[in-house]
Parts: sequence; C-alpha cells; structure tokens
Amino acid sequence: MLSVQEIDKRMLHKQQQQQQQQQQQQQQQQQQNQQQQQQKQQQQQQLQQT
Repeated sequence: MLSVQEIDKRMLHKQQQQQQQQQQQQQQQQQQNQQQQQQKQQQQQQLQQT
C-alpha cells in the first residue's frame, strides 16, 4: 500500500505538469495572435502606399 503522503505527492506532481502544459499552450496562442496582427499592419501599409 502507498502511504497517503506518497499519493499526495504524486497528485501534486501531476497537477503541476498539467499547469505547465496549459501555460505553454497559452503562450503559443499569444504568439499566433501577434503574427496575425503583424500581417494586418503590413496590409494596411501597402494600401496607404498605393
């Protein structure tokens, strides 16, 4: 039998891993958003030039 403390440790470890994964996903989404914004800005500049 695992002691209660050991089980607690394992649960905590799993939770931490999940949180890290979620943070990474959020960062990736932010990067994609930034790229889209940059593309929009470029399009606007081209319109102004013509």
